[in-house]
Amino acid sequence: MSLIKKLKSSVLLRDSAIYTIAELINKAIPFLLLPILTAYLSTADYGIVSNYQMLCNILMLIVGVSTHTAITVNYFRIEIEEIKHYVTSVLYILLGSSVVLFLLFLLLGRFVETAIEVNYEWVIIAVIYSTAQFLNTLVVKIYILRREPIRVAIFQIVRTLIDVGLTLYLIMMLDMTWEGRLIGLTVSGIIYSFVSFYILYKLGLLVKSLNLKYIKDALKIGIPLIPHQLSGWLKNGADRFFITSLVSLQANGIYSLAFQLGLVLLILFQSFNQAFAPYLYKNLVKATIEDKIKIVKITYVFVIGLVICVLLGVVLGPIVLHYIIDEKFYEALDIIPLVFIAFGFKGLYFMVVNYLIFEKATALLAKITFSISLLHLLLSYLLSDG
Repeated sequence: MSLIKKLKSSVLLRDSAIYTIAELINKAIPFLLLPILTAYLSTADYGIVSNYQMLCNILMLIVGVSTHTAITVNYFRIEIEEIKHYVTSVLYILLGSSVVLFLLFLLLGRFVETAIEVNYEWVIIAVIYSTAQFLNTLVVKIYILRREPIRVAIFQIVRTLIDVGLTLYLIMMLDMTWEGRLIGLTVSGIIYSFVSFYILYKLGLLVKSLNLKYIKDALKIGIPLIPHQLSGWLKNGADRFFITSLVSLQANGIYSLAFQLGLVLLILFQSFNQAFAPYLYKNLVKATIEDKIKIVKITYVFVIGLVICVLLGVVLGPIVLHYIIDEKFYEALDIIPLVFIAFGFKGLYFMVVNYLIFEKATALLAKITFSISLLHLLLSYLLSDG
């Protein structure tokens, strides 16, 4: 049977298709907000929204100490009874790290406010939102590991609809600007964290006892991943803060808009990876030569599709954006091709990083990605300052 025929009948392709469709719908909803947001918000307002989201992104790397990855790595290696203790242990880690982070930001929040031009109150709220978002991410990861893409789709799309609906009401009906967007994003995330906790309870993944063995193991996997994941934030978030500080908040708003369009590519790549990672981990446990050859062939197909998507984005991206945004954001059109090319390399990263995570080589992964991110940080500073 040819590879194409195998792919057509495979669970991997089915799950990948569901994830892709769900992610496209999920991201298309806020994407359709662009004509409204660019009309009602100034470039500076858009910059504030972007900086708040970037702050939340870095906080989400710290709260929980990236321990949800430990569940992903061990899900097919241990029994379901042990998974219950593992999930509960991760929640204890989340609670402890969140309290420490909250107290730290109460003391240092004013410095963050000055650096990114986001109000102190919202800096503190960002810690609470990031804790809530960890819970939401944990539920999504568990659904993915259970091979339940439909539940993942429903979970994410309903949350987005709440976020967008609240945002539209606050901006269009109550005449709020950037605050309306932040309230919609934050309130929807916090509400959904209670839903996430209930789902974990209904799935029977919560126990009363505290198991230090699993806490230690989760931290052993999660802590080395922080520099690795921080490197991802440095590549995708630190540049916003440089642009804000060295150029202007308005310039950051324009750049962030172009970056948002590039996320369309990232959606495709992440959707495939959501389906591919559990498939890969499961088949690598007792991989035969045939399994390895099949994995390599799937990788080749992905890379070819990636190149095609990047080329289409470079050509069509500026054309599409021209018709859906307000003219005060037109400067974003010039940087869209570079954004799409950058996301293409991000897609290639997905095809190699899972092997290192499976082998628990997270310390090596952290060294590689963090060193590259420092180079990115330096170049971002020098080029923004120029």
